[in-house]
Amino acid sequence: MLKLTFGSLFILSGGIFISFSLTALSHIFIVPTIIWSFYSKKLTDFKYSKSSLALFLLIIVSALSVIFNWGDIVGNPYRKIFKLKYFLIAIMAVYPLKYMVRNHLDQKKISLLLNLFLITTMIASVSGMIGLYSGFNPLRFKEACHVNRSCGMYGHYISYGYGIHFATLLILGLWTNRGKLETLVNSKLITISLIVNFVGMYLSYTRGALLSVIVCAPFLFLKKSKKLFLIVLIVTSFGFLAALQLSPRLKESFTSNQRLFSIVMRGTMVETAWKAFTEKPLLGWGYKNFEANSRKIKEKYGILYPWFAGHAHNNYFEHLASTGIFGLLFLILFKFYWLREMYARGDLIGELCFPIVLALIFTGLFQYTMGDGENLFFIMGAYSLSQLDRIKV
Repeated sequence: MLKLTFGSLFILSGGIFISFSLTALSHIFIVPTIIWSFYSKKLTDFKYSKSSLALFLLIIVSALSVIFNWGDIVGNPYRKIFKLKYFLIAIMAVYPLKYMVRNHLDQKKISLLLNLFLITTMIASVSGMIGLYSGFNPLRFKEACHVNRSCGMYGHYISYGYGIHFATLLILGLWTNRGKLETLVNSKLITISLIVNFVGMYLSYTRGALLSVIVCAPFLFLKKSKKLFLIVLIVTSFGFLAALQLSPRLKESFTSNQRLFSIVMRGTMVETAWKAFTEKPLLGWGYKNFEANSRKIKEKYGILYPWFAGHAHNNYFEHLASTGIFGLLFLILFKFYWLREMYARGDLIGELCFPIVLALIFTGLFQYTMGDGENLFFIMGAYSLSQLDRIKV
């Protein structure tokens, strides 16, 4: 069971940006260890954090939102409830992961996981870049998913852009602590991986992800030095403004009529989500069910561009529409407690995860990252690991 738990981490580290199907094996590996660990009751000092309790309540409310809308659910209601597995497994996996860390994990295994993650994220980003410039993604064995934007090895540039931006923040954290990690991973590998993945993220031209790195990266230095935090914030801000002037392609991503119009259209989805909430304020339209009903709601209220339908492009309004006020409340509490727990840790795990949680809060204003399977593997994997005991490095 200890080996299965480590195997789950190994698959997550190596497959998260390579293959969605491969990454799903991490869940298959961890589920038996979850069952075993709770029946064996190996950890007598185990208890859940406030963030885990908030996330668990979010799962319950989301499930109830489907049950109370059963007759109006578009598609298979059981499938929508099943998608809550990402959150539930993340909570339950903390138990076997803690046990594995105390009884099986050593410096060699930590080194393996770190090196594997750094290398495979680079491979995915390079494959996406080759696809962008050649039109054919060599590792996916198919045409690039977009002619002007890198997709890594994902099927969509937005999923890749937001996903790799979380990874870039994590790798940047490793880079700032490379002196402490020199026995685990080569600092040159960290540097190369940081550069390659940042370039990959840049070439995805995902606006929310780019802004998130600028806003959240300085917080890696917040507890070390307030002065350094301000310096990094100023440098990244001016660097971004300079890049807008020097790169016509980047400037176009933020200022072209097409991209500005996309902001207007996304605004109509937020308006639609609000109207959906006013109709069903307590438990919403059902978890993952707003998207299927968004066009109907747009037409009912005469909202602009009824042909542009889908999710709310916003974590908060999406949950407000689909799970009601209670779903939104527990989502906010989950993020709040997770952020506070990471700030209070005062160790490497807290330092690495703090900007990731900030990025989740920030990017939730622009994209439904909590509903993207590829992104959820990273977000919820990071959450489980953030709940572990202090690890000596």
